[in-house]
Amino acid sequence: MGAWNEFYSAELSAEIINKYSEELQAMDHPEEILNFSLFKNKFAVFNYIRVVKRIGYPKNSVFIEDLMKGLQDANWPFFNELLELFKSAYPEELLVKTIDEFLVVADDEGDYMWISGLAMLIDYLGADIERFRNKKILGKREF
Repeated sequence: MGAWNEFYSAELSAEIINKYSEELQAMDHPEEILNFSLFKNKFAVFNYIRVVKRIGYPKNSVFIEDLMKGLQDANWPFFNELLELFKSAYPEELLVKTIDEFLVVADDEGDYMWISGLAMLIDYLGADIERFRNKKILGKREF
């Protein structure tokens, strides 16, 4: 993990992001290296988003659940870029399924800001609310 310290602590250049993207693409289990909770500051999360985008679908699908944690607070500096990543890098069917699962997780944790972030993603995607089994949880959001 030592070689990855810079990845978790500072926003990096496109050249360095490309280097990390290539390393991750060569790994069998890149999700074992990247983890939302390891970032030392919120600006470094841009590295995660940019690497995942560069890796592309379907290889980047192993990161979708971890990235959902980035929707816990719409005030985080990377929030809008994360919304764009979800919209541009993942198929809507996968997003609907994953959002539905995380609505339950956020509700179980009593995290209404997270529910709000998930609702903002649904709005950003322009997804039909009727496609979500757990749509009633959206009534608990904080906005």
